Amino acid sequence: MAQLSYSLKESATIVRLSIRDWSGLKHDKEATKAAEAALGIKEGSGRFSKRLAAEERLREISQIKNAARKFHYDNTLPWDDDSGRLLTTKNHMTYVTQMQVYEHRYVDKYTALVHDFPDLVEEAKADLGPRFNPDDYPEDIAARYSFKVTFAPITSADDFRCNLREDEINRIKAMVRDEEQKKIKAAMEDAWRRLFEVVKNLHERTVDKKAIFRDTLVTNIADLTDVLKRINVTGDPALEEMRREIESKFANIDPETLRKDEKVRKTVAKEADEIMAKMAAYYSPVATN
Repeated sequence: MAQLSYSLKESATIVRLSIRDWSGLKHDKEATKAAEAALGIKEGSGRFSKRLAAEERLREISQIKNAARKFHYDNTLPWDDDSGRLLTTKNHMTYVTQMQVYEHRYVDKYTALVHDFPDLVEEAKADLGPRFNPDDYPEDIAARYSFKVTFAPITSADDFRCNLREDEINRIKAMVRDEEQKKIKAAMEDAWRRLFEVVKNLHERTVDKKAIFRDTLVTNIADLTDVLKRINVTGDPALEEMRREIESKFANIDPETLRKDEKVRKTVAKEADEIMAKMAAYYSPVATN
């Protein structure tokens, strides 16, 4: 990939998503030992976990959390090691609007859980019988839940101020600029990787005559090519050109036709293979053993 020179200060921010919840699971050591003994298995080979309350209610909350996290990662690019992700200005309102939806759903669900918690504990007492332990339950269940999105500006080398010699300041600025360029490169490589992987997946499924695939094989392509319009942070023309080509060829395919028509599958497989060959000029997947 070519060396990038691009300033992000006016075109992106750093966003962090933090979601806390209560798992409602508790490892029961005594029950684990009893189960291992009853089954005749080696000590330490098993694990018994109690479901403390309202499995379905907790699952609903967890599903919202997982959907929010997926949306967060899909609509941002990697940036730092402190959970910071790169959010482009072009994608800011789309991101904020949808995250507010997730937050409202999350808060509504866990608020209802908090309200009903005393009754849910009583139900669990009946369900768990002798394995019920009141100490397993938090005194303040509401404190176990939070949904937080925070934003921070991207700092640049020009923001650096310190009472050092000019040559040392210049050296540090150069290091900051170099680090930023490395982060930009990694972010754009992630965008290329996402695009390559959806095409690769399409190719692998369409060349396999025995493969059974879901509608998501196509909808994932449509979703990605849509979001890449807003997160191409450097305005990379090659990425945009490839995005357009993939969108035009694959995003509107009828999955049912793809499943039933072998001729269409062969055509799509050939086109996907050709596009992957084109992408090799810009992205090389890391080989894994």
